[in-house]
Amino acid sequence: MREEDEIAVNRLIDLKFWEPHARKLVRRNGRCVYCGADVLHDRLGYATLQWDHLLPKAHYRELKHDPNNIVLACQLCNSLKWDYDPSNGTGTADMLQNDKFRSQWIEQARLHISKERQKDTADVLWRKVRKIILGLDSWPDELS
Repeated sequence: MREEDEIAVNRLIDLKFWEPHARKLVRRNGRCVYCGADVLHDRLGYATLQWDHLLPKAHYRELKHDPNNIVLACQLCNSLKWDYDPSNGTGTADMLQNDKFRSQWIEQARLHISKERQKDTADVLWRKVRKIILGLDSWPDELS
């Protein structure tokens, strides 16, 4: 993190505007760890940004406050991930500190969320409406 970013984040934390784990917001450049959506692009994105527990607190109560278990997510990805455990029950605090495991788990969560998006009836309906309104013949990948 650049020094000026660190100073800005510390100021926001001191003002009790953000929680200490907000440093991840800057490290991820304000993007959802799962889909890459820019949650700081506009006020709506910022209003819907959420802090997700990579290893769900429903299964890992002891990791609830572990800063290595907190990731930045958009509201849609967080709701689709729900209590999915990307580690399949094998996650530990030590493993959370290992970038290799964290990266693997984030990728597993991305795959899970992608599958859930395919099943999500609200998402399917949204795609149909958007396709009709925009007159699209096919669904461009960049709109997924």
